[in-house]
Amino acid sequence: MNKVLFVTHVNKDPSSGVWKKVLAQRDAFKQLGFSVDLVYENHNSLIIDSESGKAAYPLRHRYFIFYTLSKLITVSYDFIYIRKPHGGLYPLFFSMVISKVKKTNPLSNIVMEIPTYPYNKEHTGWKGYLSNLLYKLSLLFYRKHIEEILYIGEGPDKIYNIKARKISNGVNLERVKCIMAEKKKSEPFIFAGIANLMFWHGYDRLINSISNYKGQHAIKCYIVGDSEPELTRLKALVQELNVSDRVIFTGRLIEQQIQELLKSVNVCVDALGRHRSGNNFNSSIKSKEYTAMGMPFIKSHIDDSFLDDDFFVFQVDANENEIPIDEIIEWYKSLPDDFPLRARLAAEERFSWEEILRPIFPYVRDQK
Repeated sequence: MNKVLFVTHVNKDPSSGVWKKVLAQRDAFKQLGFSVDLVYENHNSLIIDSESGKAAYPLRHRYFIFYTLSKLITVSYDFIYIRKPHGGLYPLFFSMVISKVKKTNPLSNIVMEIPTYPYNKEHTGWKGYLSNLLYKLSLLFYRKHIEEILYIGEGPDKIYNIKARKISNGVNLERVKCIMAEKKKSEPFIFAGIANLMFWHGYDRLINSISNYKGQHAIKCYIVGDSEPELTRLKALVQELNVSDRVIFTGRLIEQQIQELLKSVNVCVDALGRHRSGNNFNSSIKSKEYTAMGMPFIKSHIDDSFLDDDFFVFQVDANENEIPIDEIIEWYKSLPDDFPLRARLAAEERFSWEEILRPIFPYVRDQK
């Protein structure tokens, strides 16, 4: 059995979409016939989750995760799947991991995923600048070993002069269940946004629109997440606009709580401000989850994994204009009563991680 080392510095968090994605990709590798060693962080420890169990190694600091990993690699891996090291000083020791992998097995095939491309404006301020600079410098030491770049967004045929391939985000259909049975017909009309809150989620656009809404419908919006500094910024805006009775912050919720909340929700909210990060092309994880759950949603970015006739998606402008609430309500009313099941079917046909990852690995490419 071919063996995969799946390298991340993602912190285990059951409420995080990124963590759910990592687990879904790990499960897809297994479905494709690989033995997988997954690397992640949990409670300031490096975790290596393998077929034989989990092993934890204390870290002096979270930025030492790749230094520690490089000292632990003794197994020969056929494939290395890397989630791009980013943020803070994580890239500092990453070349040591690649060097150790290649020393153990010079024939290892190494693939790197860039979860958002381009990424330069995703993190702002001097910390973001320093992190990007450190990443570019560290890349010089291991770039020659990377066989292929996988990216999500809009990019060229080559990145860092390495062959690049565009992929989309997917969903673990075994874990994400269809929630809705039929269209909700009572008021108030409820929106819900679920995210590790960032400025490019653009929830402030919806808050401002709710504040200015003069229509005949009662409107409510739930914001699920607790990431700073965006949470504080949004709460201050809600207080300033005096809409705390219509915009409710739930904090972070676990999966079961989210499912219960969504039973009362009409329309979910994907990102409404990706244009702020300099990249309006994105394959959002959240939109794939909404689809699998049978929830209609709104978004402002371009995601070509959705089709023009995907009736459960409402596209809003990628700018700072108000969100057209009455248009969204009329669109929702026009949806067929069985839209949840039809949306779920679309997810099953197009958003399986197994089928997204299959083409990366030559020996499983033609096996179905």
